[in-house]
Parts: sequence; structure tokens; C-alpha cells
Amino acid sequence: MRQETQNAAGKTKPVTKAPSPMVALLRKHIRNVVYGGTDGIITIFAIVAGVSGASLPSSILLILGLSTLIADALSMSVSDYVSTMADNEVEEGERQAKMLEAQRQPDLIAHELMDIYLSKGYLKEDAEALVKLLMKKPSVVVDTVFAHQKLEEAANESKPAVGAAFTFISFVIFGLIPLLCDIVLQLANLYLDSFLTACFLTAFTLFGLGSAKAAIVGQEPIQGGIQLVTIGGFAALSAYFVAYAVAGFSSE
Repeated sequence: MRQETQNAAGKTKPVTKAPSPMVALLRKHIRNVVYGGTDGIITIFAIVAGVSGASLPSSILLILGLSTLIADALSMSVSDYVSTMADNEVEEGERQAKMLEAQRQPDLIAHELMDIYLSKGYLKEDAEALVKLLMKKPSVVVDTVFAHQKLEEAANESKPAVGAAFTFISFVIFGLIPLLCDIVLQLANLYLDSFLTACFLTAFTLFGLGSAKAAIVGQEPIQGGIQLVTIGGFAALSAYFVAYAVAGFSSE
């Protein structure tokens, strides 16, 4: 139900509701979801394409696919965890340096804070009053200056373990899509070309993933979907033709 409120002129306007905790968490870690999901589905589909191009049996696909899925998912999530930890440690080091500067040169940090408020359109008198008030709490001053420089609040730092978990789960879920096509078709006794089916499902998933990412960050969904399908298609075609060429060369 849409809520409305009245402004001073008596006109009603809709009230924007805050996103749910799950949506807020997804937005915060959209990079991990897209990063892990895109790499997972493209990596595994490249294996599917390579196995198909080399005309290898399904057992090889299952062994290569599952081993690569788990190994790459773990590798990516650990790398994501370590890199996020490094980023947070660098930012914390910069914050501590700024805190030390505030203790040694309070006039300098006060002048820097004054420039920030003036750049945001505050009157000089108001800016001076704010600076005088905030200088009583050096840690608040440092957070304000640091947030302005980094364009984000220090309290919104990424949590490495959560980001790594999103990367791992996304890689596994999206990576399973092209891999399971052959298995499901065999178990269901469906006489469909498993590679073509994997191509279709992979392209559809990549388009959906790209569109969702674009929509969340405020871009054009269709353009985002097409872009991701193009990137994934190029990687898959490369793997297919390389495997086809190597298989033909080996058989000679």
C-alpha cells in the first residue's frame, strides 16, 4: 500500500519506503553477486563448450565441471575475502593517520572541515559554528573529513566474510546451470542437444544477471543484459573453437 503525505502547499506526494533488509544487503554486495555469478557461469560454460568442441564424453564434463566449480568458487571467495580485508586495513590506516593529524594540528583539520561545509553550500557563519561544535569530538571530525574524501562513511565498510560468502554462493549457483543441462537431460531421457540447451540457458541467465545488475545500480536493464551475454558468448566461443582445433590436431 502506497503511503502519501502532504507538503506545505497541501499537495500529496508519495513517501518512498526504505528497502527491506534483504534488498539493502543485496545492493551492498551486488558486486560480489555479479562478480561471482558471471565468472561462475562463464567459466563452467567455457568448459562445457570445450568438452563439446573436443567431442569428449559426458563423464569428462562432469569431472572437469564439478572440480573446477568447487576449486574456482573457493579460490574466488578467498581472494575476495583477502582483497576486501586489505582494502579495509588500508582505509583504517588512513583514518588513524588522519586522527593523528587532528591531534597534532587541530587548526589544519578544522580548516579542512570548514572547506567541506563551505563547498556544500553552508553560510560561513553556519560552517564556523558547526566546525566549532564538532572540534569538541576529534573522532567525529576525522570521520566527517575521511568520509568526504572517500565518498563513503567508514561505518559502511564491507564485511570480508559476507562478501566472500556472496561470491562463493553466486559462483556455485550460476556455475551449476550449464553443467547440469547434460545431467538433467540424461536422467530425464530427453532427446535434446545438451550443448545447445546449455547455450540457451546460459545466454538467458547471463541476460537476466546483467539486467538485474543494471536495474539495481540504476542503468538500462536491456543494455546490461546484452553486454553480459556478449562477453560470455565471446569466452564460450573461444573455448569451443580452441578445443575443436586442439582435438583435430591431436587426432592427426
